[in-house]
Amino acid sequence: MKLNRQVKTFVFMVLILISFMVNEHHSARAFNDSLDIEEWIVESEESHWSAAELAVVEETLLNTAQALDDAGYDGLSLLSGYHFRRQHQEFVDDIDGRIALVRHQQQEIILADTAFLRLQGYYIYHELGHVVDKRLERKLGERFHALAGSAVHADSQLTADGFWLNEHARTDQQEATADAFALWVVLNYTDNYKPVFWNTPYAVSYEMIVETMDRALGEF
Repeated sequence: MKLNRQVKTFVFMVLILISFMVNEHHSARAFNDSLDIEEWIVESEESHWSAAELAVVEETLLNTAQALDDAGYDGLSLLSGYHFRRQHQEFVDDIDGRIALVRHQQQEIILADTAFLRLQGYYIYHELGHVVDKRLERKLGERFHALAGSAVHADSQLTADGFWLNEHARTDQQEATADAFALWVVLNYTDNYKPVFWNTPYAVSYEMIVETMDRALGEF
């Protein structure tokens, strides 16, 4: 009799586990099915895409939306309205070094060839970070920099030491916010990739930046 109860308990627990796994599978599949990549893409004679490029954009959107969902936001709704436009040249608008750019007025993210080649698509996550900060009325950046201890004077854009990865982010808090958001996504929802720029400080703590961004997102 005792053995029967143990067997029944074991079977019951297995059934619960299977049910949980099935529900998780259906939930993830429903989330993935909710994104139609064509709705996010500007397709034209000047803006045409390879299948591989579309796959990169789709993965970036899904990872970002999932991260935002897990943080308590409606990820796809927060990002919706923006579209990706392709420029088939090394740099956006032929400006040296600019490989991706968000234009908020047009609600477009412009991607040049190099955006798909450098740092495993990190720059695309970075532009989505600008979108999220804009949609949250710059409150995300304000909170992140308050927690980081960055300069608070209106005439200063200096980012606190230890909280910037690239030189442009050291003197531009919006850029530092977008970098931190991108890092928050890629460290948690990709293969734990840590982007390194030529001027990234040797002693920078990626984990500290991610933890601070996580706190900033959780305090709205």
